[in-house]
Amino acid sequence: MFAPLLLGIINRTKALFAGRRGMPLFQLYYDVWKLLRKGAVYSRTTTWIFRAGPIVGLAAVVAAMALVPFGKMPALVAFPGDLILFAYLLGLMRFFTMIAALDTGSSFEGMGASREVQFSALIEPALGVLLDVFVAVFVMGIMIFHISREFDHLDTDQLSTLKE
Repeated sequence: MFAPLLLGIINRTKALFAGRRGMPLFQLYYDVWKLLRKGAVYSRTTTWIFRAGPIVGLAAVVAAMALVPFGKMPALVAFPGDLILFAYLLGLMRFFTMIAALDTGSSFEGMGASREVQFSALIEPALGVLLDVFVAVFVMGIMIFHISREFDHLDTDQLSTLKE
């Protein structure tokens, strides 16, 4: 809600340091309002996939947000394996973005979809490695807990008699 105002303050400050007057502070709010009043323009070659792409993408992000805890508050939806569902929901959003772009039949949207595939090919392995590291740290924590619990039950008097 305050992001356009912050960007307006930043742009105004940059302009002042450059010796210019700069745009009004609320210019981005005016631009957003103007864009929200415009209607959607659809090509004759698109199908329902093009219209469903943004809706499915937004629904996937909202569902993924329900899986994320906020500060000290728990997540709205929490169950074993919710981290995997989180990754799949973000993948679903990316997939529908790509097929909506390919549905237009234009070469420019095809290039945009290929760029989206390239980004996902770079990011998804990193997410997999991050999940592997998370599991390894979790397993090591369990092992260290069990080892320390075993040493807590060790009778030190018995060890000193063995030493003698």
